[in-house]
Amino acid sequence: MKIEYLETNSFDYVDKTTDDIQVWRDVRIIDTDVSRAVFADGSYCKGSNLGKDVLLNRGSFILNSVIGDKSQIGFNTKVLHAEIGKYCSISWDCSIGGPNHNMKTLSTFNMRHQNHYKDKSCIIGNDVWMGSGAIMLRGISVGDGAVVGGGSVLTHNVLPFEIVAGVPARHLGWRFGENIRNRLNEIKWWNFPEEVIKEHLDLFDGEVTPELLEKLGYISKTII
Repeated sequence: MKIEYLETNSFDYVDKTTDDIQVWRDVRIIDTDVSRAVFADGSYCKGSNLGKDVLLNRGSFILNSVIGDKSQIGFNTKVLHAEIGKYCSISWDCSIGGPNHNMKTLSTFNMRHQNHYKDKSCIIGNDVWMGSGAIMLRGISVGDGAVVGGGSVLTHNVLPFEIVAGVPARHLGWRFGENIRNRLNEIKWWNFPEEVIKEHLDLFDGEVTPELLEKLGYISKTII
């Protein structure tokens, strides 16, 4: 559904709740496409596209961005001109896609009020976990399944299933070995229909084994 403008105050959020959206107090939604989402207290969303069952926690700020199915945005996190995939866990107080300033010009101030968002993309893949307080600069991409440690500053791209942390963020390791990473990149479970994932929730409870990959591979073939 398309929401041209919806605003709540401290008292009337119940009247704004429907089957597709749950809207709490002091929320503002402008020119946004919503499949099904929860807007917690003080959240703001403008010019964006939200997938199914997206959660915007208290004080989150979303501007001109795309957020995929099931992804959750933490308290006071800012997302600007960015794309976030499905099943992502973005923690609180993160900053994603803020504009850069040119340190080589006479002044770092934006004298001409140029749009610093349009030239450099800011993309987060699927099943990404970003810890609290992480900062992601423009022009950076984070691959599927990656983990970003809390308080990190992302100044370079993060590969699928890579684990990074620090200021600036550096490589700490991989979630899985190369063979498993390659197989998961082929299967792309996050693209499974929701009902298929619900039917096989037990597969998400344990460690990734060859047997589990075999089951995922079989499921992927049956839904093509």
